[in-house]
Amino acid sequence: MRRCNLNCEQSDFKQKQSIMKTSRNIQVKSLTKHLSITLFILLMFSFPVGAVEYVNGTHVSSLDNSDDKFAGPMDIGFTFPFYGVNYTQFNVTTNGVVSFGGAATTYANAALPANTYNFPAVFPFWEDLHPSGSANINGYILYRTIAAGDHNNPYGDNVAIVQWTNYGFFGKILVMGTFQVHMVANGSIVFNYNDLISPELSYGQSATIGIQENGTGNFSQHSYNADAGIRSGYIIRFDKINDTAYNKSEASTNGFWDILLYKDGGVQPPGKPVNLTPTIGTNVFVNPTLRWDVADNADDYRVVVSNQSNLNSPVFTSNVTDNFTTVSGLSEDTTYYWQVIANNSGGETPSDLCNFNASIAPASVTGLSEYANSSTWINWTWTNPLDSDFNHTMVYLNGTFMINVTGTSYNATGLDDNTDYEIQTRTVDSGGNINSTWVNDSASTLNTLPPASVTGLSESNSDSTWIEWTWINPVDDDFNYTMVYLDNIFKANTTSTSYTATGLSASTSYNISTKTVDTYGNINATWINDTASTDAAPTPPTESSGPVNLPTPLPENVVNNEVKGTIFSEPVTSADLTFTKGYITLVTVDAKGMISEVMVTIQKLAGKPSEIKVAPPSGAVHTYHNIDLGRIENGDLAGATIKFKAEKKWIADNGGDRNKVVIMRYHDTWMALETKPIGEDDEYVFFSARTPGFSTFAITMELDEEVAPVEVLTPEPVIEEVVDEVVPEPKEETSYWWLIFLIIAIVGVVFFVYK
Repeated sequence: MRRCNLNCEQSDFKQKQSIMKTSRNIQVKSLTKHLSITLFILLMFSFPVGAVEYVNGTHVSSLDNSDDKFAGPMDIGFTFPFYGVNYTQFNVTTNGVVSFGGAATTYANAALPANTYNFPAVFPFWEDLHPSGSANINGYILYRTIAAGDHNNPYGDNVAIVQWTNYGFFGKILVMGTFQVHMVANGSIVFNYNDLISPELSYGQSATIGIQENGTGNFSQHSYNADAGIRSGYIIRFDKINDTAYNKSEASTNGFWDILLYKDGGVQPPGKPVNLTPTIGTNVFVNPTLRWDVADNADDYRVVVSNQSNLNSPVFTSNVTDNFTTVSGLSEDTTYYWQVIANNSGGETPSDLCNFNASIAPASVTGLSEYANSSTWINWTWTNPLDSDFNHTMVYLNGTFMINVTGTSYNATGLDDNTDYEIQTRTVDSGGNINSTWVNDSASTLNTLPPASVTGLSESNSDSTWIEWTWINPVDDDFNYTMVYLDNIFKANTTSTSYTATGLSASTSYNISTKTVDTYGNINATWINDTASTDAAPTPPTESSGPVNLPTPLPENVVNNEVKGTIFSEPVTSADLTFTKGYITLVTVDAKGMISEVMVTIQKLAGKPSEIKVAPPSGAVHTYHNIDLGRIENGDLAGATIKFKAEKKWIADNGGDRNKVVIMRYHDTWMALETKPIGEDDEYVFFSARTPGFSTFAITMELDEEVAPVEVLTPEPVIEEVVDEVVPEPKEETSYWWLIFLIIAIVGVVFFVYK
């Protein structure tokens, strides 16, 4: 059982020893003068300071759980002089009294001398005490005689110690504490207060403290029904002047002997629980967790909580092995008192008494949201709770405390443009109780910064009637679109990275200008420009080669026109021409002999040419195209390969079978070319087909009942020629047999006649 409130230091002790030596010199030199004063000073400063000393004591078990009882006589162990009479035995009561020659059970204390207790007696704490109070703790009385020099005995003489251990107050669960009487063989008497637990009663507020010769004789009273100034670790000392008088000290820590008696059995009682939380006067919720430091040698703990300061009628009790427990069922706006008692087989040691205020925190704010904002500030509003004791709202911004607000709004200023901020709030009541729930909201300042400009703006392709420009959009998260102007005239807003200007004049220069815009409508003021020119108008081919049936489409039916030509440094037999503007991507021209140049013109048409009266016999038409071949004589073309593409979506919308996509050629009638898929990417499927010549083509989806397309390798093997050879053969073969029979018949007749 460790003591609290000890403030003595070793340096103080050394100083006191020096004073003691000086006092002894004075005593030798002036023995006949000031003798009593010298003795008093000598003894007052002769107490060393040290750690608690545990010593086995004799247990006065007859007084356990007894009320208003005494035990004795018991041997002091030496002759003890008290008011001119020598005693060898003492009596002890449950009410904090040691007496000689007899004892009384009087529980009602009185001022000294007290004729209600008409015996020579010492009163370290005369009150209506009880070993166990109202069964909150098991108190008991111990005594022991300690010889001079044993157990750090500070008196230099034999001393008898009587100890009231963990004593309580009658009718109260409140624990008074542990205190002792030290009877020194030289006649000095010391009241040693080891541990005073309950500040409202344990300091002598309703007790008598002092000594008396008898109920009517000499006495020395320290206090009566008043705060005696005693605290844990304090003493009051009475030093004998003569047979009728004693010199009394004030209550102080000077001379306190930190010694504790414990029951026989070899087990020291546990240490005192300290550092209790919640601490005195703390505001907590109605279900607080009570904690304390682990006590030395404690096997377990008993926790008592009451709404009465004397711990009567506890509302919560619990036996725990941990150094914490959670209390439930408390009432709001109520003060509660609590105590922890450490236990082991050697005894019990109570903590000091603590208290806390139970309260329910206010409800949270509701409707927290952004009300208004700009590029540098955000205003939030909310609704305060209806709790009658609501006091204010704690406001944090991005985790940093900003202000306590009693109103219903907060305006955060000095913020950065286009930045996210989070407000966090917790409510507090008038008792200081803080709601543990955070209510938060996020908002952003306005974005007034425009996006960056496009980069890499340049011409990527062109023709005589159109120019395509491409660029790279800015990486800004809030980029929305690019404003496009052509020769200072607004044309379009585009989210893509290209723009194609159409309907232009050949061999003409055009200027494109761009500005970027974000999702907030902020427009970049910087113009990004580029100048490019259309191509010269193409020279129409002078002649076509191969079997050609090419209607001349009306100008309004042509969507775009793409011409590709090549002049070879050395003659070749085959030429590949790549196209980028439409669905036909490659034309491979195969010559019968060597060629030095080639030119192919592809026109994507808006629909079937009006000159062609018959529609393709397919279920769906993708696009129409005219293909014209120039710079090659008609007899020099051996055939050609056309590669084209169609969207996966179009294929899916028309049955989904890519193997039924066919390119058809119009040559007096529509003819299906052998078509096969050759590849794909994320958007398109790519195809290849072989054609004997050039004219009008249609990319189609073949119907199920259609005849499979005829593979055409070269223009030579014409189907009509095969039919002419096969049809007449059966007639000629039948005539030959009749002729043979006729000859045989004539020969037979001639033979018969001449015979």
